[in-house]
Amino acid sequence: MPSPPKDRSPRLHKDVALEVARVAGVPPEEHDAFCELLQGTVETVWELDRRALSSKPGQALLDAAQAARDLYKAFGELNKQDRRWVEGLPAKDPRYGGELRELPLILWRIGHLFSTAIGKSLPGVTVQAASPKKPDSRQRTVKYPTFENFLTDLHVDVAETGGQLTFTRESRTGTLLAALDILRRHLPEGVVPKDDDLPLGIIKKVRSKNFRNFYAEHADLEIFPPNSPRRRRTK
Repeated sequence: MPSPPKDRSPRLHKDVALEVARVAGVPPEEHDAFCELLQGTVETVWELDRRALSSKPGQALLDAAQAARDLYKAFGELNKQDRRWVEGLPAKDPRYGGELRELPLILWRIGHLFSTAIGKSLPGVTVQAASPKKPDSRQRTVKYPTFENFLTDLHVDVAETGGQLTFTRESRTGTLLAALDILRRHLPEGVVPKDDDLPLGIIKKVRSKNFRNFYAEHADLEIFPPNSPRRRRTK
């Protein structure tokens, strides 16, 4: 992986993280914990966002990602009889081994992996039948998937360490904008849009979530490395 410019390091400097902590009103006794979480959040963006490599995914990868998402979606739409039959096959055929016994989770992880690879919004945690009122997944586009994921992680980092980010849509004011202004230059170019281009719909969507114990609810998915500060916070 090519090195980022000198003023854009995958490892966020602690002084920058502390500046965000103060903006977000994180209590002083939680500053170290917040800095560790925020540093992990920024580092994850550098590791997962394709723009850090200054390259775009090829068509075959785009097709593979769509196929993975379609498979996960289709599995969720199986009727009970078909789903029970498919999930029971690994136990009947030794060629499948034990790794397919958690088929829903495996399909979710594959969809998650390929969605991340192309910078598309991630599939939901649980497999559910899609509502006929919703458009097909091929017709839905997310312009700023990395920003949405980063914004979610930022809010969780703040909430889990006792801080709060404010935002008023009408006047476009609040501590959230100040935090984004601080972090923008420390992320791959384009991850955090300029103030005038910030997607207000995504901000509203993210801020409507409950961030307290956000990751603890999904701790059984083991989506964080063993030494990850978020893994430790979910215990």
